[in-house]
Amino acid sequence: MRRSVADLLIALAILVGAIALRLYTAGAGYKADDTISFDGGWVPSLLLELAIAMAVVLGIQALLVLRAQARARHRAASPLAPFESIDRVALGRLAVVLLLAGGFIAGFTWLGYWIPALVFPPVFSVVFGYRRPVALAVATVALAGGVWFVFTDLLHVQLAPWPEFLAG
Repeated sequence: MRRSVADLLIALAILVGAIALRLYTAGAGYKADDTISFDGGWVPSLLLELAIAMAVVLGIQALLVLRAQARARHRAASPLAPFESIDRVALGRLAVVLLLAGGFIAGFTWLGYWIPALVFPPVFSVVFGYRRPVALAVATVALAGGVWFVFTDLLHVQLAPWPEFLAG
């Protein structure tokens, strides 16, 4: 598959996924501590909006490249020729990444912080072929603990550590 077609497909997938996640998180109702002027949804919203903007830029760039390529060559024998060599494995992995990201956000909303934070990184890593269990466990715990520390201690953002049915 040509790079411009792949860029366009990836841009569309990121755009659709980021918009869906942004709409989903808009109604999550995060609560903030009185000491800060923004809520717990501010950083995820910002990151999703940046992803939307980058997907638009990538899509425009891919469309410009495709347009230049179309002008440079003669008419193709088949209008579906650019899509015949699509790498189905790469598209499958992209779909899994989008599903995992959505699952993380949904899990964070319903299961609290710790369960998704300890499950998502290893699953994500295994999907992409990284299979060193000790390093994966250390990195997952360090990442989850570091993010928890930054949000709860430095930014004073209250995160639900566990789901309500486990919090007792």
